[in-house]
Amino acid sequence: MSRSHLGRPLPASVSDFPLDESPYGVRGLAGNMRDWCLDLVSAEGQPLQDPVIDERVVIPNIPALTPEGVFAVTRGGSWMATERNTRSAARSTIRLGAIADSIGFRLARSYRPPGRV
Repeated sequence: MSRSHLGRPLPASVSDFPLDESPYGVRGLAGNMRDWCLDLVSAEGQPLQDPVIDERVVIPNIPALTPEGVFAVTRGGSWMATERNTRSAARSTIRLGAIADSIGFRLARSYRPPGRV
């Protein structure tokens, strides 16, 4: 986050803050990059269509609206956020198609307990 180190705030390696790790091994949730999620909302904050979840693939279901009327949900903190906005559940939006140097994404897969297929 913006006050986690001296000098100018900049993105950091997830290994720079070893205490920022969840019980599941997820690192960097309290800062560095806000996570871009598949959730899409309207300018008024109303949820739009859910993504189509196939057995192996998640396909975003982008509605036939202009990009100005569609926003992607982002969660978590970022390297430029203050303490108040660094919770992993913190939610904000960004206009679909916009670019921000504080937003990234995570590649993830469904959890399967050991021994289960």
